[in-house]
Amino acid sequence: MKIIKELWITNLSFDKRTNKLTFVIKLHTYTPKIVRYEQRNYVKYPVYDGYSERTKLVRNFDKTINPIKFVNEDILKLDLSRKFILLILEKIPIVPEWRKKEMELKRILDLIDDTKRKIRNYHNEKREYSFKKTNFNEEPSNFWLRLFFAPFTLGLSFIGYNSQKQALLNKETNKNNKEWNGNHKIKIDQENSLLLKEIQQFNERCNNTIGFNWNLYHRTKAKEIIWWDKEIHDGWKDLKLASDFSFQNLNGKKGVYIIRNETKNKCYVGQAKSIGVRLNQHFPNSEVINTKNAEFAKDWYSGDYFCYKYILCQTKDELDSLEKQKIEEFNSFRDGYNGTGGNK
Repeated sequence: MKIIKELWITNLSFDKRTNKLTFVIKLHTYTPKIVRYEQRNYVKYPVYDGYSERTKLVRNFDKTINPIKFVNEDILKLDLSRKFILLILEKIPIVPEWRKKEMELKRILDLIDDTKRKIRNYHNEKREYSFKKTNFNEEPSNFWLRLFFAPFTLGLSFIGYNSQKQALLNKETNKNNKEWNGNHKIKIDQENSLLLKEIQQFNERCNNTIGFNWNLYHRTKAKEIIWWDKEIHDGWKDLKLASDFSFQNLNGKKGVYIIRNETKNKCYVGQAKSIGVRLNQHFPNSEVINTKNAEFAKDWYSGDYFCYKYILCQTKDELDSLEKQKIEEFNSFRDGYNGTGGNK
C-alpha cells in the first residue's frame, strides 16, 4: 500500500453583491496504517489495515475581486490545477476570453471526431455490403477425366467436383450477388449523399478552421493573443491576456504604443523609453484606479474590451513625430483618451 496525496477545494462560494470570492484548498495525505508485522523466511513484513488521514492547509482565499479582471488575469496567476480553475469559474457568472477560445477549440475538435466517426461508419457499412460472395465456380468439371484418375487417387480426384447443374446455379448466384452488392452500394451512397457533401465541405474548410483555432488556442494558453478582428488585425494584441500582464518582453524597448477600447471605439496613444514599464503604469497588477488617467482606468475596470499594439523607434524625434501622427490617425485627442495632441 502506498501513501496517497490529494488536493481538495472546499467552501467555494462567490457573492454577486459584494464580489467576494472564498475557497479553501487542503492537501489530504492518506498513510497506510500498520497493525502488526508478520515474519516470513526470517523477514518481517507489515500488515496494513486502512489509512490514517492528515490534512494541511494549502491556500485560504477570501477576497473581494474585480470579476472581469480576476477571470481573465488573476486566476491564471494562482497556480491552480485546471480542475480547480474550472470549478471556480462555475461560481463566477463570467466566461473569460481564454475559456471561450478553449471551448471553441473543443467544439471544433468534437466536430472533427464526429465527422471521422461518420466517415468510418459509412465505409464500414459499404464494406459490409460488399461481403456477399461472387466467386463461385461457374465451369462444370470433366466427369470422365476425373473417373479415369479415380483408381489412382483412391477417389480423391472427385473432390471439388462441379456438375453442370451446380455450375449453372453458381453462375446465377454470382449474377444475383453482384447485382445485390451494386444496388446496395448505390443505396448507401444515396442515403449518405448529405453526409458525403458534408464531408466534402468539411474537408475544404478543415485546414483553415482547425489550423486557425489550434494556433489561437496555443496563443491563448501562452496569454499572448493576436487580435484577429477583420478590420484591425495587424499587430493588435488582446490586452487582458497580454504577456501575463507583466509586459516583460517590452521592458527597455523604446517606441509608440496605441491602446484601443474596442467597446467604445476610443484610443490612447503614448510614447515611452520603456514600453513595458509604461504599460504597467497604466495597468498595474492591482485594482487601484490610475489617477493620471481616471477615465481610462474606469473604462478598463468596468469591463470594456481593450487591445494594444506598439511600434519601436530609435530617436526622440522619431518618437515625437510618430506619436503626433498616430494621435491624429486614431483621433485620440478629439475623441479619445489623450489630453494633448502630442509632444512638440
